[in-house]
Amino acid sequence: SDDEINQPIETYIWPNADIPTGGICLYEGRFKDLADKLTEFPIQAIISAIPRPNQPFWTLSALWGGWLWGKESIGPFKNVLKRRRYDWSWHRFALQSTFESISKIIDENIPFLGLVGEAEPGFLTALFSAANNANLVLEGIAMRPESGQVQILLKKNIPSEKTELGASSIPKDQLSFDLTSKEYFQETIANPAREYLRLRGEPSHYLPLHAAITTYLAHKQLLRFSSAAFSKDQSGSSGESNQPSHEELSQIHHMIEQSLSYRNGFLRFGGSEKSIEAGSWWFRTDKTSDDFILLPPLADRVETSLVRFLQNHPFSSIQEIDKSLCYEFPGLLTPSPELIQICLESYGEQDPPESGLWKLRPQDEASKRRVELGEMNLLLKQIARSMGYTIQGQAPLIMVDDQGAIQYIWHIITSGIISNIVLKTMQDAQKSLIILPGGRANLVAYKIQRDVRLRQAVDNGWRFVKYRQLRLLSKSAILSKALLDEQLSADLLTYTPPQLRLL
Repeated sequence: SDDEINQPIETYIWPNADIPTGGICLYEGRFKDLADKLTEFPIQAIISAIPRPNQPFWTLSALWGGWLWGKESIGPFKNVLKRRRYDWSWHRFALQSTFESISKIIDENIPFLGLVGEAEPGFLTALFSAANNANLVLEGIAMRPESGQVQILLKKNIPSEKTELGASSIPKDQLSFDLTSKEYFQETIANPAREYLRLRGEPSHYLPLHAAITTYLAHKQLLRFSSAAFSKDQSGSSGESNQPSHEELSQIHHMIEQSLSYRNGFLRFGGSEKSIEAGSWWFRTDKTSDDFILLPPLADRVETSLVRFLQNHPFSSIQEIDKSLCYEFPGLLTPSPELIQICLESYGEQDPPESGLWKLRPQDEASKRRVELGEMNLLLKQIARSMGYTIQGQAPLIMVDDQGAIQYIWHIITSGIISNIVLKTMQDAQKSLIILPGGRANLVAYKIQRDVRLRQAVDNGWRFVKYRQLRLLSKSAILSKALLDEQLSADLLTYTPPQLRLL
């Protein structure tokens, strides 16, 4: 009930002689020191924010803590003042130490939800490797790369004597990332990258592609390090260490980079030799086989699903819409808030205004758009007759002169889906035009900006004409062959970023 929701939550400081059955209990210290004391509690789930290295914050915290409360108050935290480098190898070891403490007190049925902020490739590799080495298996992941937010689901792994990896069976004590098997791992890495791009249906930036690869490796427990991989620790002491070398993690990233090569079937747009994270990746060719069917672009599928949701659930909040779309497109396909907002503004309206409740706009009802399609067809035929052209075909409408030469190729659409036209049409782009509702203009402009394939294809000469522009042309008193091209370019598509709301 609302009364229960509005009740304050009690907080307690550990240890408490009378620990309550509900509330928040605060513990000041390392989880490693607390873990053994939690075995008597029936833990049902764990949720935690996964920290990332932040040397300035940690250093300043130690300094301020010592200045305010004395050096005795900061205890082991004063060690941060001695260390000058927190690389991903060090962070992997630090996370593993905590994960091992968690692994000891939970069984295989206890879910561990980790929340990651400011995600980047090195962070994810260190995180997944730490989990693998602590006997935690990655069960699921969701990501919104635009904000760097990631959610992961871990569970305790109960190893059997044999672990199946494709066609081979590897003993559990040998299950590790063997850096000597470069050819095998390049192909192992390339496969989940291909599958992610296939499911996405459009080029991807590096972070989600890296996440798809490392998620696969972590799920297969392939990011465990054997003792042969251990080396001297960063303090320079000899002997076997519990920390893999910085070079080993770097080699993993190097293997991923080598796997995403042209030779392995990948094409990189807008790349940089200085950073693998620049640009976006796609297949070297869009040709598909019977067992490798490329799905439509993710942005198109999200658009279609959002429209269907508004049709079936009018007066929905953006939170309800977002929840539905995240359920339909889970994991690394989670749609961005920007895409959702742009689709929503293209098709929906708030009713009442500023209420936060969205419904499909009346003019975007299917029956009304069908009427407009018929109207656009009639207007094109009217324009063709007035200039002495003839219309051939149905979809697209081809406008030819009295010699039979093609002058214009018209594609009339009601949605913002242009990929099936622009990427698959073999006709002359310089003569091709897409007629679309004005409400789709910003959505189409966003998709062109988002998908480098669309952008390159459109740059070959495709033009866009809004419904209202065609209506004006049909009534123009100065309509002529000489002026038509200029008039068709009078209202260009421009992208305006939406004012994002908190989801």
